Amino acid sequence: MKNRSVGISLQYVNTILNMICGLFLSAYLLRSLGQTEYGLYQTISSFVNYLVLLEFGTGTVITRNIAACRARNDHDGIQKNVSTIWCITCILSGLILLVGIIIEFFLDEIYAKTLSFEQIQYGKQIYLIMLIYLLFSFFSNSFNGVLLGYEKYKIQPIISLIRVIVRTLLLISVIIFVRKSIMIAIIDLILTIIMDVFLVFYCHKETNVRFNFKYFDKSIFYKSMPLATAIFIQALVNQANNNVDKFVIGIKIGPDDVAVYSVGLYVYGIFSSMTSIPISLYGPQVVKEINKGKTPNDVSSELIQGARIIVLIGGTILFGFFAVGKQFISIVYGDTYLLAWKIALIIMVPMLINMSNGIMINILDATDKRIARSGFLLITTIANIFLTVLWISKYGIVGACVATAVCTFIGQIVLMDIYYFRVLKIEVLSFKLKSFKGIFVCQIIASIFAYLVGKIITNAFLSFFAGGLMYIVFFSFLFYFFGTNELEKKAIMKVKSRIKQLYKK
Repeated sequence: MKNRSVGISLQYVNTILNMICGLFLSAYLLRSLGQTEYGLYQTISSFVNYLVLLEFGTGTVITRNIAACRARNDHDGIQKNVSTIWCITCILSGLILLVGIIIEFFLDEIYAKTLSFEQIQYGKQIYLIMLIYLLFSFFSNSFNGVLLGYEKYKIQPIISLIRVIVRTLLLISVIIFVRKSIMIAIIDLILTIIMDVFLVFYCHKETNVRFNFKYFDKSIFYKSMPLATAIFIQALVNQANNNVDKFVIGIKIGPDDVAVYSVGLYVYGIFSSMTSIPISLYGPQVVKEINKGKTPNDVSSELIQGARIIVLIGGTILFGFFAVGKQFISIVYGDTYLLAWKIALIIMVPMLINMSNGIMINILDATDKRIARSGFLLITTIANIFLTVLWISKYGIVGACVATAVCTFIGQIVLMDIYYFRVLKIEVLSFKLKSFKGIFVCQIIASIFAYLVGKIITNAFLSFFAGGLMYIVFFSFLFYFFGTNELEKKAIMKVKSRIKQLYKK
């Protein structure tokens, strides 16, 4: 429990640092390399990332399988699972490499109209380096999956923190002397190889597992396929949902509106990243409890505190953005992008409700039922594409985000809640009420007051800081005195006690 709490905290620190470094680096690289050079890298990078779809969630599968074996004290089964999933990982890596090499031969035709001959040849060099980087990243997922299965929650975020800092420093230093975007790909590849080598030795030392094909088991392979297939479908759905709106807007309206919509999606991306962190860290616990014979409903009651963390973080971002989001966009992007405020809010509202029980995905994994969720997502994604095309013609880019919000509400909230209740016998309504209890109302009240404070002040900078400070202070006060449960009060008192001890020193 303590290790998982520390792991969650480290993951949040890592995510925040990643965002800060990402914002700084994107601006630095754009200025240092120039729009054309950096744009070429981003073009190739986005293209290579589509190959991630072939990963099939092997990291998640190996975490689930190891946790199940540990719950049964099946040490031989752990090595069989590691060997089997590692074999699948290597086969899929070979497939990714093969597909990647085939695609490389067609890059000339794909970019013939938008890139010069020299840019295409240079882009191919970046592409091949990024392809190799992708393969090593694929291996990293398996190594991290093993560590998470053994409930080693701290090491992965610590390595990621070190990597972010080292990568940032290296890029700043190297780009000063070599103003070529290919250096980004080379540095990413070198750091990933070093990380993989470390993880192999660390896994062997801490878990005593070996990554080989010696204990491959067909039955484990067939048993793992439903979850792997479900994750693959989910990856396809996520890619479609993340790109379909911009794609349709680009065709039916124009690039200027795509830029506005992208700002809204960027804010939503921050919200999504911050609310997703606790989910995977509860996976091993859920698998253990299910294997001990507990019902999904019994296990769900143990996940309420994790869901409250998600509501606390996600709701703070959502309502904070409601309060001072317009000022933030005006300062960072300019007044022409203010519509992005409405776009982000429309998408985030149903997603907060959805993410509140997102932690129950672990129950689906433990019971081999994630394929049902993937099926619902696939159906609603098709509906999202249809509604986006229809509503963009009537309502512009707002129609696109409304279509996404409606399909999210129907597929990921209504249909999944019915499935949880009917099939897994989970008291979903009770789970949601306990997750939001004491948090949601405090966030709404604080955001309304902060919004009004921001409206009074005309200067965007002052309005942003005054409204933001008002929201943080007022919500903290309301939550501490009216929203916290006993466990949360104890945690806050523990933090206050540690701060006092540090102050005394």
